[in-house]
Amino acid sequence: MILAVNTLLMTFFTLFSYVMDGFAFAAEALSGKLYGAGNGPGLRQLVRRLFAWGAVMVTVFTLAYMGGGNGFLGLITDDRAVIGAAGDYFFWACMVPAAGVAAFIYDGVFIGLTATKGMLWSSLVATGVFFGLFIAGIRVFPANHALWLSFIVYLASRGGMQHCIIRKQIIT
Repeated sequence: MILAVNTLLMTFFTLFSYVMDGFAFAAEALSGKLYGAGNGPGLRQLVRRLFAWGAVMVTVFTLAYMGGGNGFLGLITDDRAVIGAAGDYFFWACMVPAAGVAAFIYDGVFIGLTATKGMLWSSLVATGVFFGLFIAGIRVFPANHALWLSFIVYLASRGGMQHCIIRKQIIT
């Protein structure tokens, strides 16, 4: 049952990631062009605009997820038992947009700047955070809540680390 619930809820992550990948692809092309031209102010403005649009997407998706709730789940499956069991974890899926937006946007910027080393390090450290938090979390929370908490923190810490890396090393 938990596997079915998590598969169902990960659909919300996948949907958000497809939309945010469009912003990441734009970030790749535009940041590469601006960085290559030596246009630091333009690059900083691009990142600000991407995050402004990211904030709009976070708001839209979070409100849609919260408002759609079981209705959206019913579009994906007709199994009432799975939909009912997903209710205990649905709030985690609603947190995905806010937690993941920075990682998606910065992935595009890092790729555009060919600064993939920063992506590697942020992913590596965030993975360590994920496993450390999960191992500690299962002692305090039910296992699936610990898993979702770890995933949300993974997304947020990856974006947060990328922000620190890009501010310190690239966009100064």
